Amino acid sequence: MAGFKLTLLGGFELSDAHGRSCPLRSKKAMALLAYLVLSPGSQRRERVASLLWPDSDEAQARHSLRQVLVSLRKVLGETALLNDSEHLQLAPGIIDSDIERFGRLVGERDSDAAALCGGELLDGFQSRSYPFEEWLQLQREHFRRQALELLQQLLDDCLNRNAFSEAARLGAQLLMLDPLREDVHRQLMELYGRLGQYNHAFRQYQLCRSLLRRELDMEPDQNTQNLYRLLQHRREQLNREPASVVPATTEAGPKTDDSESKALALLLLQLGDDLVLDSQHSRALTEQCRNHGGTLLESGQGDLRLLIFGLPQVRADDCDRALQCALQLLEWADEQGLTLTAGLCHGPLRLIQNPPGSATGPALQDARRLVLLADAPGLWLGESVYRAFQPRLKAQPGASGTGWRVTGHLRMASTRAPFVGRGLELQQLDLYLQAVCEAGCAHVVYIRGDAGIGKSRLLEQLCLRANASGFRHLATEVLPLAQHSDHYPLQRLVRGMLEQLLGYRIEAQTLGPALDEYRQRFGPLPGLPELAGHVQDEADAGQLPQQAVLETLLAQLSPGTPLLITVEDIHWADPATVTALTALARAGADSPVLLVMTSRFEGHPFSPQWRSSLGELPLLTLDLAPLRPDDSRRLIRALGHDPDSPSAQCCQQRAEGNPLFLEQLLCFDSDRASQQLPLRIASLVAARVDALEAPARRLIRLAAVLGQQFEQRDLLALGDAEPNLVELLIQQRLLRLRDGQLAFAHALLQESLYAQLDHRERLQAHLRAAQFYAGRSLVREAEHLLHAGEPKAATRAREAAQLLLERQQPQRTLWFCERALALAATDECWSLHQLKGEALIRLGRIDDAITAFDQAISLSDLPERQVDSWLGIAGAQTIQDQFDDALQSLDHAARLSATLSCSQRARLHITRSSILFTLGQQQGCIEAGRQALEAAASCDDPRWQVRALSSIGDGYYLQGHMKQAEEYFQQAVATALEHDQLPEAVNNYAMVATCQLYQLDTSGAQRSLDSADRFARRRPEPRSRMLLLNVQGLLHYFARGDTEAATDCFSTSLRLAQQLDSRRFITDCNTQLAYMALQRGDQTGFERYILAANASLEAGARHFILPWLRAVEATGQADAASRQRQMTQALQLLTPACLPHCQVHAHQLQIDLALRDRNFEMLRSACDSLRAYARERDMPLAEFYADRALALAQGHGDRLEPELKQLGLLHCLHWFDH
Repeated sequence: MAGFKLTLLGGFELSDAHGRSCPLRSKKAMALLAYLVLSPGSQRRERVASLLWPDSDEAQARHSLRQVLVSLRKVLGETALLNDSEHLQLAPGIIDSDIERFGRLVGERDSDAAALCGGELLDGFQSRSYPFEEWLQLQREHFRRQALELLQQLLDDCLNRNAFSEAARLGAQLLMLDPLREDVHRQLMELYGRLGQYNHAFRQYQLCRSLLRRELDMEPDQNTQNLYRLLQHRREQLNREPASVVPATTEAGPKTDDSESKALALLLLQLGDDLVLDSQHSRALTEQCRNHGGTLLESGQGDLRLLIFGLPQVRADDCDRALQCALQLLEWADEQGLTLTAGLCHGPLRLIQNPPGSATGPALQDARRLVLLADAPGLWLGESVYRAFQPRLKAQPGASGTGWRVTGHLRMASTRAPFVGRGLELQQLDLYLQAVCEAGCAHVVYIRGDAGIGKSRLLEQLCLRANASGFRHLATEVLPLAQHSDHYPLQRLVRGMLEQLLGYRIEAQTLGPALDEYRQRFGPLPGLPELAGHVQDEADAGQLPQQAVLETLLAQLSPGTPLLITVEDIHWADPATVTALTALARAGADSPVLLVMTSRFEGHPFSPQWRSSLGELPLLTLDLAPLRPDDSRRLIRALGHDPDSPSAQCCQQRAEGNPLFLEQLLCFDSDRASQQLPLRIASLVAARVDALEAPARRLIRLAAVLGQQFEQRDLLALGDAEPNLVELLIQQRLLRLRDGQLAFAHALLQESLYAQLDHRERLQAHLRAAQFYAGRSLVREAEHLLHAGEPKAATRAREAAQLLLERQQPQRTLWFCERALALAATDECWSLHQLKGEALIRLGRIDDAITAFDQAISLSDLPERQVDSWLGIAGAQTIQDQFDDALQSLDHAARLSATLSCSQRARLHITRSSILFTLGQQQGCIEAGRQALEAAASCDDPRWQVRALSSIGDGYYLQGHMKQAEEYFQQAVATALEHDQLPEAVNNYAMVATCQLYQLDTSGAQRSLDSADRFARRRPEPRSRMLLLNVQGLLHYFARGDTEAATDCFSTSLRLAQQLDSRRFITDCNTQLAYMALQRGDQTGFERYILAANASLEAGARHFILPWLRAVEATGQADAASRQRQMTQALQLLTPACLPHCQVHAHQLQIDLALRDRNFEMLRSACDSLRAYARERDMPLAEFYADRALALAQGHGDRLEPELKQLGLLHCLHWFDH
């Protein structure tokens, strides 16, 4: 079995045998591995080096090749590459690639090879080497020819077997590789015609004609045009049969607005030939459809029937009803030996009246796709429907990748979401249970909350507790008027009382005999039959009022046994039901009854007058708030997910404490949930909105187009609406006021509403909004133009992205760039990729930033543009400690243009200074910083001025001249704040604090860090935050001796460093955490962090931090001899390239060790070395360590403790322990 799997078709992805991703950091490493896989056998090193590094001389190219081979071995293992001084190749069997599988399957004419034809070889890959790109283009053409030949063979085979659905899928796949194959377009048109899908056939013709016109400036040939006319004639023949709308339900409801799309459940039935040709069975099927509560539309195509659920008013259970209908129809067809294919989807659908009974929308297109590409008859589900019913269905995906075929019946969900939180509410309910038992009289509880907030789950917990306390239980629910069947809530409760009195279950057909038995056992009770819903020819004489009947029944239900009555969803209650519930409550006034009702906030029927009608009955109202974050995390964990995983955190954030939403998002799959909402959530929202009157409904849909938050005046102006409509939407808890603006009550409300708009409605709303914001807000105008797909959207989006980047909003910048790239012309694409790269760097996505700059380079031949892209790549490589690559990128930039602009020169010198700082080249770092400052002054750009000042400060810091370094960092801070460059201010404040710490000014360092923290919270940026936390950790420990606070800072800094892939900071943070673990006596933690630090050090700047790491490692050894030996070895690694704090703290650890082991010779040596280092530098802290440690060893430490406390160096107090 191969140790690794490599995907080259559609992109580059390397994974191990268990499916875990194995990322390669370098583009060259990816290119080399792809070349070795696609060129099996021994390859000459000289050929490979010149292929990948054409601009380098032979020696440099070979050196670069050796570096890439080292990085490949780290991932693949030492034995993966067979090489000598002149040749190299992959070891046999080490990698299983999709391109090899494809070639093998093609040779065997295996149809499985078609599944691998989904993308171009190394799609989107940029190697930055023109010989490699030329070689890759030849490989791509070879693969493309093989794929086309295979797909054509498989297509012909399907046509011979009359496998039309599979043939249509293969034809579409073939056209993805060669869109100009007119013969394949024609074959697809014929296929769609045979399947009765004439609209698909006509669209295929239009697509073929537009492609030929645009690419070849020619019309389709005569055969294609003749086929198009023939299909039109066939469609006209079918259309002579009148289409009709046959309503299957007769409920009253609001009239459907034809100009408005709705989120509906629809069931599309494709009849087999046996059903189409058999009029008797066809009529029987129609009758079956009408009996399941939907609305039947007869399609213009004789073999299709469309059944819609959600008319005249949308219901939250529309998909449940549609699914039950489909299963029963298929069961009927199977019993009759008939062929039936059904596609069930949910989404936007628009009913139109011309022609009458027609419908259009994305949901209908999805349903057509399901039945068209179905591999076999049966029930096929769209993705969202499948995800909603996945826990209760057996289904398998179709071979075409479209839809899921149901293979098993509905079953009860195996598990329910666990109950979490609500501790306070349960305590209050427990008290009411106890009060009912003790007082022997009725109490009322009213539970309110939004849909999905957990009212029913809280009720379940109450029922369990009531059952444990000896309560009987009666339950009912209020349904919407359109859903009432033969009984109302009070009828169900009365029948439940009869069941408990008589001891058996009562059905509708046994109600009469049950009432007769009740009369025999308990005597007549006038008015009981009516309350129980029993229709009589004559009413009882002397009928009792409702309340009297209920009082009698409650008294008969054993006065000594307490009774719990639960009524759910009373927001649907009509006045008659409210009156009945009031009577029920008052009837139990003298009985041990607890009446519990639940309701949503919107539409709840109770008023102060209702409260007064209860009289003296105790009433508890519980308003359920969203779950607390800790409870949400408990729920995530209980559902089998890791609450710390990015996907779970995203779901938690989007759910906003709603447990149903959280459960659905987690079950739906976080990757899909980020693009499409779970059906359960979408159905709830659709039902809520559809219950509104048309004007309010139109306004809330328009609000969804404006986004999560917006100005009220903007909504009213765009919707031409009155303020009272907004007040209504606030009362219905769809909107709320936040920070002086309108916002959706829940983010998923807006997402769901927006998803339910069809394309036409969205387009019109976005165009209106763009026109409204033109001249008012560039960002909002560009946003709506992008959504509308307008031609000028890319230009306005680029301007908006530039503005947002200047405002330090990289996430929004990235959104605009990615959306605009889909619409932009080539000239705009360079600017957008460049802005995208800058935004990605600020977001800490360094690999993606390098890819964006690579794409920018490929899009422009202008040297001045390519210079900017190479500078972006160099900056990103510097963050990842790829210093050799970064210097090469700077050399590329310098060679491209002899006349760099001043801003380009400033950026080049700043990047070079940063690299030289890390490499320990002190004077070169300062000199590059001064050149950058000179260039920045010429172009009067504060951005580069700040970074140039910071670069000079870095150079002086590297030299150990803390006072001079602090002066430059202070100037950088002042300039950054003056020009609102807050992340730069944070970086430099952190360095100011570091300089102050080594000058024994711990209070000044604390003030600087407080200022930095304040600005970092105002405008967070990962790299700035990482540096700030690192310095905060130092101060927590060295100034206060607080290991816990220091550990928290270093841990958070480590997470950010891992996000940025900054291996130098990863090593540093792990080393600091190892040292903190030692201070806490945590040997296991120490060993874990040391191991992690050494692992990241392999790829980082070893000289930069290695002595400090080895010194910490020495301190953690168990015996004194090992500690002293390893400490000596660590100090021998110190060079001028090491950072000052590395020098100081390595010696400080030696001092700690000498005091701990009472080795005064080592102590004297350490102090002498530290003094010698400090003598040539401005670092009072170093001299302080040496002087005070010697004084303590010589017995003069009596005044040291107060001095340490005064200076704020409390970590040194542990010296007294030794």
